[in-house]
Amino acid sequence: MKKLLATTALVGLVASSAAFAETKVSGSIEATYNSISEGGTSSDGGGSLGNEVNLKISNTTELDNGLTANGHINFEDKGSSTAYDSQEIGLSSGNFKVYVGTDTGQHINSNVNPVVDDHAYDSMSGETAGTGADGFNRYAAHDVNHIGAEFKSDMGTLAVMYAPSDSGAGASAGSTASADASQTEINFKGSFGVEGLSVLLGHAKIEAKDSATTTANEREETEDVVGFSYKYGQFAAGASYRSHDDGDANGVSTGTNNVAEQTAWSVTYAVNDQISLGYEQIETEKELVNASNPTEEAKAYTIGYDLGGLGVSIMWTEYDNLGNSATNRMVR
Repeated sequence: MKKLLATTALVGLVASSAAFAETKVSGSIEATYNSISEGGTSSDGGGSLGNEVNLKISNTTELDNGLTANGHINFEDKGSSTAYDSQEIGLSSGNFKVYVGTDTGQHINSNVNPVVDDHAYDSMSGETAGTGADGFNRYAAHDVNHIGAEFKSDMGTLAVMYAPSDSGAGASAGSTASADASQTEINFKGSFGVEGLSVLLGHAKIEAKDSATTTANEREETEDVVGFSYKYGQFAAGASYRSHDDGDANGVSTGTNNVAEQTAWSVTYAVNDQISLGYEQIETEKELVNASNPTEEAKAYTIGYDLGGLGVSIMWTEYDNLGNSATNRMVR
């Protein structure tokens, strides 16, 4: 009965506009055209049209006990399937909030580096940088079912999240056996009271699958993130550093040669209220940096135009040693 009541409460919270006046529906549509040129051992190219559609239903309401309840469901359609991409149900009081959800909450896999549109790794498939941006670890806590807490102050927001396993969004996911160990993350994001400053600090740890494991990619893993950006007038600049320790000895086998660190920096300039320019550079290294596993380098140039409710952007990206392979070079 308790499970039934909890489920009913969630549905009512996010879906019943008659019962809650603060129910909101929002969404977005993105259309893209990509032209790709590959170099190295696989010289190829081509172009394609793409799209992404998001629909979000959210609700906030004051409870009789003085707490505030919130919830949302975000549906995403990438052309091949439609499913809920993000969901959350939480309670808050003043500056403190607790919640349970998937792909939600403040986390270290975000990025404070300023950009005009997408980051370079969002525009290219197969790049190591994208793996780093989404988490060097086996999985990212915010991407799976987790419980989180956030405390806001004038300095910024301190957040903690805990994922019992890598169980993602899905029916009855909580009733299935854990496929991986738990992850704990703590992070801070804020300005420290300095106007124009944005700082991201964080640490995440995945426990080993079991205390006696000797298998590569199943030992304790940690990820640390330091990032900052500063906006002054029409200019903004930022830099970030991510490090990853997979718990394995370097070079034990090719299976343990994971991404070890990533550095990124970017600058943007607002020409006027409509036109913005941006540049981003990312370097990603694996544990074994040698002729076969060189540093992956990415560069992105972006120009954006705001039509007032509709935005248009053009991005040119170049990858050298794509996926840390000396034979891959790609321009998009």
